[in-house]
Amino acid sequence: MEGSKSFQKEVFDYLMKNKEVMPRITLRYASEKMPEKMRVEIMKR
Repeated sequence: MEGSKSFQKEVFDYLMKNKEVMPRITLRYASEKMPEKMRVEIMKR
């Protein structure tokens, strides 16, 4: 996802806000280009 590189903070905030209702595969795909620390935080349940 190109947006996760250009708008990293905005995408991270959106994913964190909506991660309880989003499928895990969507979270994984949307965060794949983010730094590892952000990816780990997004994938925590």
